[in-house]
Amino acid sequence: TGGVLSPVTGPWVDQVGRKRAAMIYCILEILINSLEQYPNYWCVIASRMIGGFTINLLQCVFETWLDSEFRKKGREANATTGHHHQDKEALHKHVAHEYELLMRDAVIVSNAAAIGSGYLSHVLSEWSGPVGPFRGAVVCTMAALVVVASMWTENYGGKQDHAAPPDAGEEPDDAPDESPSTILEFLRQAATAFMADMRMLRVGIVQGLSQGVLYIFVFFWSPVLMDLAKEVPAERKQVMWGLDKRGEPAFGLIFMVFMGACVFGGIIAPTLRQAATKLLTPIVNHSSSNDKVPREVSEGSVRPMAVEFLAATCYFVAALMLLVPCLVSGPLAFSRTLYAFCIYEIMTGIVAPCEGVIRSIYFPAHGRASVCTLPSLVVNAAVSLAVLCTEYMSLFTVCFIVVGLMMIASLLQISLITATEWVTLRQHVLNSPRYARSVSFHVYETAKDRPRKLIRFLSDRLSSSSNGDMAETIQQARAELEKEKVE
Repeated sequence: TGGVLSPVTGPWVDQVGRKRAAMIYCILEILINSLEQYPNYWCVIASRMIGGFTINLLQCVFETWLDSEFRKKGREANATTGHHHQDKEALHKHVAHEYELLMRDAVIVSNAAAIGSGYLSHVLSEWSGPVGPFRGAVVCTMAALVVVASMWTENYGGKQDHAAPPDAGEEPDDAPDESPSTILEFLRQAATAFMADMRMLRVGIVQGLSQGVLYIFVFFWSPVLMDLAKEVPAERKQVMWGLDKRGEPAFGLIFMVFMGACVFGGIIAPTLRQAATKLLTPIVNHSSSNDKVPREVSEGSVRPMAVEFLAATCYFVAALMLLVPCLVSGPLAFSRTLYAFCIYEIMTGIVAPCEGVIRSIYFPAHGRASVCTLPSLVVNAAVSLAVLCTEYMSLFTVCFIVVGLMMIASLLQISLITATEWVTLRQHVLNSPRYARSVSFHVYETAKDRPRKLIRFLSDRLSSSSNGDMAETIQQARAELEKEKVE
């Protein structure tokens, strides 16, 4: 149902409104968790079929509502700012920074909530049996429904909701309303946007592959670890981290560690982004003005090259980590694979805010949910392909396929870098050895200066000491060192 309904879910959300769609999502989730409390096969089938639709809603509803509200606040702040160019430039940079922090906080809060949910599920299952977690989910979703209904304001897809500053190339508020009125028009508008800008198409494919690989990882990490745990010798099962007393993977503990790794990745993501920006500043400052991306959340005169490089690097590292279970064997295969999976989760936490920023740059705010249709299609196709392959291939063969998908995502992400920026990057790399040599020579000379003086002093003392009085020599060496420290 997720694959069948994904082409129309986004346009439907833009048409009926994001708040109303979020409330429908909460109601359907309450229904799903209520059905799964009954030991009936058809109740489970019905809940899973409805769940395919709610997953599509989850991927687009909440972010599109948040994005539109954020842009609305940014437009209001822009209206109160003077017309001075420096004031607007400072405002744009501040808005971009705030948006990135917002994406980071969303990653941290969602993964922290997952950790708390895991513990709460354990408590509820101990208290009321297997149906306890589902009952808890019903209560939590009801609370979310109340919050959405009472605190959210409605926004829709369409040009009247496009809240970027007018000087960023957007239409002014008094522009005629050309918003689509039907689902088909929303879908046609999204297709036209993809055909008009192939970079937007690449971003949709990249992020669809990334999300698809994440869902596949959720599906296969536990059976992979179970297979590798069988290779651990019996005498080491009691002391190896990640295994319980029975020698089986401690899934609850591992899940909490994975979520904690995502939280850690989200925390360090802005720091890495700033480091990448400083590293690439000589490059992005000389980018051709003809190659600039039409920005929604403006970053001033600086292209989002740092975000794109950081995302591509995370995709590449994630692909290498997912390749580990295919390359290792023996008693340490379990622990090495577990560490690799933790690093993959860290990469996921780092890249999630980057993906949010990239979507805000390349995807238009009007019809954002409709544009997210393509990533949803890619996600459903990738997950369906991987699940189908497990019927005919081993899990480790599926790992190779997943690695290939991540490598494709990394290469497509890198392809967003313009030719001008690649030329500038090449010049920067060619000039780096000269600068690095000068810096390293200065560091080397500074570091070896004091030890060189000490060695010369000791050699003079040893050569002049006919009686070999080492105690006196060492005492004098210590005094000389103290003198050097004072100087």
